[in-house]
Amino acid sequence: MVFKELKKTNTNTPIIYVNHYPPMDNSLNNWYEVMDALRPYNVQLMLCGHGHTNKAMNFEGVQAAMCRSNLRAKEDYGGYNIITVNPGEVSLQERIVSGETRAPWLSCSTHGRPRWESDSPRPGYSININHRHVKEAWSIQEESDMGSGMFIHEGVLIYTNTAGEIKAANSADGQTIWIFNTGGKIYSTPRYTRTKYGVLLPTLTCTDLMCETVSSYLN
Repeated sequence: MVFKELKKTNTNTPIIYVNHYPPMDNSLNNWYEVMDALRPYNVQLMLCGHGHTNKAMNFEGVQAAMCRSNLRAKEDYGGYNIITVNPGEVSLQERIVSGETRAPWLSCSTHGRPRWESDSPRPGYSININHRHVKEAWSIQEESDMGSGMFIHEGVLIYTNTAGEIKAANSADGQTIWIFNTGGKIYSTPRYTRTKYGVLLPTLTCTDLMCETVSSYLN
């Protein structure tokens, strides 16, 4: 989504980038692609959560902040952050649900463009230098995340994604054979199970309902 929005955005437009994960966290599988896509733009501030604490940060030269959750943990009351955008400044302050509004814990200037660091490290495939017998046969670029493993059977590779799709691809060339949409995010690794029809079908839970659902789709 961020890539599509950036294409429609003027590079001089001030941007506040917001994501649950910190921009350089490995939990964001393509964090480096996002950071590279943001570099031509006027990113004034990056906001994230995940760490459940208020913390001033910096990502590759861009000012950033991690924000608390609304959970109270060991405190008497929970709270949240109020983010105020004024000309030339963005400020963050806590509001506690008991009614207390605290002084800003962080103020960020929005004058000038970001000073991106140069030559920031990126993941690569240099490990392949030590394993020259391993070569890429093909690749697939999914629009959603892939948060599970894969299963291969008789030349068919079965995998899932967080768009809710179970996909079958030809293991020789990666071409899609069929797609089954479950209607919800999938983080489970698919496996095969034998149904009463004697046909091997991919399932996520190995329940009769799932087998029947996929069987109906394939037939």
